[in-house]
Amino acid sequence: MANLLAGGGWGWPPATELFPSLPGLLRGDAGAGLTNPGVVAEPGALRTWVLITAAVNLLGALGLSVVAYRRWGPGRLRGMASRTEAASLLGLPRLRRHRAVIRPDLYGKDAR
Repeated sequence: MANLLAGGGWGWPPATELFPSLPGLLRGDAGAGLTNPGVVAEPGALRTWVLITAAVNLLGALGLSVVAYRRWGPGRLRGMASRTEAASLLGLPRLRRHRAVIRPDLYGKDAR
């Protein structure tokens, strides 16, 4: 992105140079690993884009972790029946007969 915004176009190193070029990129060499770099970004712009990319990746990983924790973590929702499932399992007459036990806030002795 830094080279693209500097006017050099999009560049991607060959697969054999991808990981060996990382130290050069972190030192500020925007042409590290590229076969024909052309116009490259300044070291400050490159470092800024590296930090932005790292922050976006960190926020994405954090967001995915929160979603996974809510879905599969210890506080997940378990054993909740829908209204139709409860009616089919218990039957409407039984639900009406035991409504004070099921929802004491609505049908209890001190109902509002």
